[in-house]
Amino acid sequence: MAGYSPPQREDVTQWTPLEGPPCTATNFTPDPHTVPKSNWNRATAKVFVETFLAADDPTFQGFSRSEIESGFFKRVKSWQYRVKNPLTEEEKQEKRRKERKRTLYQRRLRSTMVHPEARRHSEMVKAYGASGMSTDESEHETTGTGAASYNVKSKFWRHPEAEPCFSILDALHRNTRFRPGGSKKIIRKRGGQERIRVVSANPKQSTSEPVLGLPSHLYHPRLDGSAVAAQSSEVRYDFHNTTGIINIATNNTGRLNTLRHFR
Repeated sequence: MAGYSPPQREDVTQWTPLEGPPCTATNFTPDPHTVPKSNWNRATAKVFVETFLAADDPTFQGFSRSEIESGFFKRVKSWQYRVKNPLTEEEKQEKRRKERKRTLYQRRLRSTMVHPEARRHSEMVKAYGASGMSTDESEHETTGTGAASYNVKSKFWRHPEAEPCFSILDALHRNTRFRPGGSKKIIRKRGGQERIRVVSANPKQSTSEPVLGLPSHLYHPRLDGSAVAAQSSEVRYDFHNTTGIINIATNNTGRLNTLRHFR
């Protein structure tokens, strides 16, 4: 919620529930200076819940109204703590890395849900979760200069065939960011440009611990699965995609149209 502007104090003190919602989805103003479930924040939560439920996004489906509202209040509570206890620069960088991993997870899961031929990969993506996505770091995070490119850290414990599969899902996501225009032009939809995640010939290894409890076939074959897997399986997971999906991915529109840079 750090991206939202807190309301003016006089607006909060003078507002009453009889006036209706204190904010809108486009002018969202939760209050970090009162208790999470203040009248203002309760009314703000209703706006958040309605916006969430109305979102045309398959990854948002399956959540009840009470679950969404509960998640909102937890987020407000966390935001309030951060307002009173600012992060160090190192903590900010770590937080940004985690947010990028969550975004990466959400867009890959969304790709499996939007494309029927890729839907069988949704459970695999869910199993890895946000923690199983590749970590990246930018050389420009501390200096603030240049167009930041993010160097991917390889997951030593993840099955090696997962990475090219995720690259395909990323390409499917980028394909949804463009639409046909007049005179055979391709028009980019609204939203921030995709960040550049670079996979070097000898990528750094992530030092994060493996996600525990996955089926053994999702781990690297060289890893001792007995120490981390929930169940041993002789069945290999098929990370491959159909020809149709690969064609969409390799022909995805726009400038960022290569597979290898976006893992």
